[in-house]
Amino acid sequence: MQNAPDTDSRHDPGDAVPEGVAVEQPVPLTEKEQAVKRKLEELPETADPSRQPD
Repeated sequence: MQNAPDTDSRHDPGDAVPEGVAVEQPVPLTEKEQAVKRKLEELPETADPSRQPD
């Protein structure tokens, strides 16, 4: 296996995505999706699985 060439840590791999390929504006949420999003945003922080226990 070869080592990767010297890379600049400031390089964003997304820079290589040609214009028009990536979504610029997401599709608007439906009313049902908005309701689910609101409920999720109202959950206490302790329900956030990405939080690491202290």
